[in-house]
Order: sequence, then C-alpha cells, then structure tokens
Amino acid sequence: MILVLSKGTSEARIAAANLLFHYWPIHNRHILHRKSIQYRIKAWTSIPCQNTKCVDNEP
Repeated sequence: MILVLSKGTSEARIAAANLLFHYWPIHNRHILHRKSIQYRIKAWTSIPCQNTKCVDNEP
C-alpha cells in the first residue's frame, strides 16, 4: 500500500489513502471527541417573495 501511495496513479493513491485511514488503528478513542462542536444549528428561514405579483408579498 505504501508503494501505491508513493508511485501509483492519482486514482490509486486516493483509494489507497482511503483504505489506510479506514483501517488505521486508533489507540486513544477519546481523541476524536476532544474538540467541542464549534457550529450551531439554526432553523431554516424561507426567503421572502421578491416578485411584485406575489400573493405572500406584504406592503
């Protein structure tokens, strides 16, 4: 796999890197949960109608 990563085609390198990181052993399972989530989830708001003949358009 190291040979493919170093001398293979770009498609083969991508596949080899995916396999390498998929099967790489994680000795400390808590390392994945160290950082807190730094984003917030907001509810989706609809875009107000900008058409002049829109039924929902309020004056």
